[in-house]
Amino acid sequence: MDRSLSTAEVAALAGIHRDTLLRWLRQGTVPEPRRDGRGWRVFSAREAAAVTAIAGGGEHAIVEAKPRDEEAAISRLNGINWNFAAANTEYLTHNLHPYPAKFIPQIPN
Repeated sequence: MDRSLSTAEVAALAGIHRDTLLRWLRQGTVPEPRRDGRGWRVFSAREAAAVTAIAGGGEHAIVEAKPRDEEAAISRLNGINWNFAAANTEYLTHNLHPYPAKFIPQIPN
């Protein structure tokens, strides 16, 4: 039996972002694969090959080169330890209001 591939795995194989693959699925560019017991999409090897072919040169594949300064910025961000496990996240006025979606102070800093 074939090994099923997730949306993220198929996108990585095709060299595209997962959101691009999801957009192609919504637009009907890529046929909808079957879903597993959890309701997640699972691709067969044949379906993954079709996505890779579309990404590799199909009419919907758009490949843009990133500017070098953007690549440097992404590389710098990837080098940061985003854990902040030992950081004090309640200094200054940050602990006054319990808003659940606020940034911890270290991120904007």
